[in-house]
Amino acid sequence: MNAYAVVNPLLEAIYYFKMKANGETQAQVLDRVLKKRITTAGEVTDFFEPAFELEKLLDEGIVLPERISEFFGYFKFTDGSDATSTCPAILVFLNSFRRSFTSLDEVKSAMLAQTDEQRLSGIMKELTTFNVSLNDFEPTLDGLLELLEQLPLTEESRWRIIKIYKHYNEYVCDICETVRPAVKLIADNSAVYSDVLRNFSRDYADITDILKYICGRFHIDFITGRGVVYPLIIGNGNFFTVADPADSEFMAYYVGVGVRPMMHVPYRERLSIDCDEILRTLADKNRMKIMQQLSAGKSYGQELADMLGLSPNTVSHHMNKLQKSGLTTSTLEGCKVYYKTNEEVVDEFIRRLAEKLKTKDEQ
Repeated sequence: MNAYAVVNPLLEAIYYFKMKANGETQAQVLDRVLKKRITTAGEVTDFFEPAFELEKLLDEGIVLPERISEFFGYFKFTDGSDATSTCPAILVFLNSFRRSFTSLDEVKSAMLAQTDEQRLSGIMKELTTFNVSLNDFEPTLDGLLELLEQLPLTEESRWRIIKIYKHYNEYVCDICETVRPAVKLIADNSAVYSDVLRNFSRDYADITDILKYICGRFHIDFITGRGVVYPLIIGNGNFFTVADPADSEFMAYYVGVGVRPMMHVPYRERLSIDCDEILRTLADKNRMKIMQQLSAGKSYGQELADMLGLSPNTVSHHMNKLQKSGLTTSTLEGCKVYYKTNEEVVDEFIRRLAEKLKTKDEQ
């Protein structure tokens, strides 16, 4: 596998605007890392500093666009959460990330020259990232509508996606002009991130360890190991893949420069549970059914989907919620991610709930 220390300024600009549109900053990202991991700010400076510097340059050098929420705001799930942190700009330009960035005008021309099938494939590929096969849906408007019905998106989010498809060329042109100043600023200030990429081509020629980590951490059943690797600076904790349409097993991997270092930093012990969060999580009847099913033993995503009559993507969404609340754990066995009940958390939750509901005399 070849690794190239070449930053894609368009993708970096989209990550920047995506953060701003959704009320996030690099300081907040760092704060979350320090709260979750056993580390200090000094220990993560090497890969966080370039992101902080780029953010500062962009904050000072550009004006946030009026349509920032329309272009970069997250799509929403029906429970109010963010839908896999994707946004319209990613859907529109996904196909351009298969190869190295040349210029914004060349990307724009390539996107406008796409066939209708290519546009739909790009949009649908980004929406089928988590355990839903794109092969199940034809790259047609009917296929897109069928896919949207399988995803737990709000009606507003579904209509936003349909609008993107219907007015694709307008979105390409408008987003290109929106990000142009940021793209130029990022490209002109390569000195900010040159040090962190000094050995990237050598160190990331083999990312087998990262792929195994991603499979286990984010419940993805399988990721191929063929392709090219590029870095992410602003999205330093992110992992992003784009398949080649001519060879679905050949990927462009965008790896945040903080992913590998953080793989080896342990999480802090969970000292307490959030009963209110768990109650909200279990208020969804399908999540309760999943917990009941897992009480009989471990299971993997497709198996749960078949048993409960849900789509694999819906199961993946619910599992993310259950894992976030600590109710389940996962292990990678071969090419499958198996889930099981986290009995310690369940027992503690039941005990805490009993304390809340029983009178002192009953206790």
